[in-house]
Amino acid sequence: MRDTRWRIIQEALRLFAVKGYDGVSVRDIAGAVGVKESSLYKHFPGKQAIFEGIIGEFPKRYGEITEKLGIGQTDPAQLAQHYAAMPEEALLELGERLFRFFSEDEFSALLRKMLTMAQYSHPLAREVYRRLYLESPVEFQSRLFQEMMGLGVFVEADPGSMAAQFYGPIFLLLGWRDLHPEGGEQALASLRSHIRQFNAVYARAKV
Repeated sequence: MRDTRWRIIQEALRLFAVKGYDGVSVRDIAGAVGVKESSLYKHFPGKQAIFEGIIGEFPKRYGEITEKLGIGQTDPAQLAQHYAAMPEEALLELGERLFRFFSEDEFSALLRKMLTMAQYSHPLAREVYRRLYLESPVEFQSRLFQEMMGLGVFVEADPGSMAAQFYGPIFLLLGWRDLHPEGGEQALASLRSHIRQFNAVYARAKV
């Protein structure tokens, strides 16, 4: 049952990311999965429920990757202490692995494309897109940078502006990566340069 449900989510996501939510029918999804419509309805009552199932899957996948990378903490104070103890090269590697998750993990990359398309016509997609890609990253990083200033890792500055300056280029780089499937190494080089430049501006010199 779980395997069929997951296949429905996978195939629906692939279709939504290409044709948009409104351009895909339950029949299309069932055909892509290779099951009858009646079989699909045993797992989901309709297309909206499949859409919600896709969205609900992301926190699990993101939680798995952050736990694997050792940054599963949700408390900015704890995470700030963790980052403060890391050398720059380790931070660069961590940034690369997170960027690869968002840009190369099929589920994560397709989810972003799906939500980008659907946000203009689907209220839930608009809310999730706003929260997941615009508000939550900046809010969390603002709190994180505030904690890191308190630890003396960063110079005193406006944490909200710092968060926007850090996250904005990364968000743009993800969009660029979507348009250049072959540009992985170039994107990672740009990411490393951005992180180094950010540290050069805000990080206090270590004594």
